[in-house]
Amino acid sequence: AAALATMDVLEREPVHERLRLLGTRLRDGLVAAAARHGRRLVANGPGPVLFTWFLEDGEVRTFRDHLRADFATYGRFAELMLHEGVRVIPGGRWYLNAAHTDEHVDATLAAA
Repeated sequence: AAALATMDVLEREPVHERLRLLGTRLRDGLVAAAARHGRRLVANGPGPVLFTWFLEDGEVRTFRDHLRADFATYGRFAELMLHEGVRVIPGGRWYLNAAHTDEHVDATLAAA
């Protein structure tokens, strides 16, 4: 019954497009928030699944690039986000789901 109800919603509502738009806004907003605070955040990912790294320069295309990230800064960022009421997954992974709203993204970006 739950699967059928989910399929019904997915057929009637543009859930995937809404998630893509929310994820893009979150990704771009996090990069901008970091820049406002003198930090460089690299963010990759399609829509509701994104990955973030604090890097001095370059992009992340390989695991070696990933290892250049400033994990201590990300850990401190995650700790401060938690103090603002936003739980961030360690390692820079972000996931949105159909329950997330524009208000959730706004609150997350305000916390960042």
